[in-house]
Amino acid sequence: MHPKITAADPKTIFGRFGGEGEGGHTHVLWPWKTEETFQFFVRKQPGTKPDSTACLYYIYDREAKAWRHSATITSPNGGHKSVATLGGGINSFLENFSGQDRDVPKLALYRLWLGTDVDHMKCLTRAVGDGKWGELHEAYFLAEGSDPRLKAEFAKLKDKYGEPQFGGKGKELAPIPKLPLSADLVKALSNLPEAKGVINR
Repeated sequence: MHPKITAADPKTIFGRFGGEGEGGHTHVLWPWKTEETFQFFVRKQPGTKPDSTACLYYIYDREAKAWRHSATITSPNGGHKSVATLGGGINSFLENFSGQDRDVPKLALYRLWLGTDVDHMKCLTRAVGDGKWGELHEAYFLAEGSDPRLKAEFAKLKDKYGEPQFGGKGKELAPIPKLPLSADLVKALSNLPEAKGVINR
């Protein structure tokens, strides 16, 4: 048994993928805007079948002012406890699937909170990695683009966001500040909508 998409929002595009392993792929076409914060939430819970785990993905819909269930991917545990947890860790990527315009600056700032339940979420304050990443404005950043053009982009942001601190393979940066989730957000995440659009296949 392989991972399966067992529920999806009508606007979610989904399918299977291979190459780096076997799994389910989902995405939602979204009107991304610069300097706008996007909120995502992922929850793992026991699947409906024995020895399986359901991973539910949510996104905050700013226009509707509500959280939307994007998709659920259910995986067999196969006797591995890591399937039901974070496994070996969390990874973030700023991916350019088309491979076009690699020299054009692209920059994403983000923060992550983790916990066994919504009431016990803690801010992730340390990270390691390689590629173009680091810390900026008390958050992590991922970047793509030619070095000269990225340097110019960071210069434009300096007054508002400060100087970037670049990470790198084997380089350890100072921890970013711990920030708690707001009480309103904790309440909203405690009352997320049930998974709809169940897929039987």
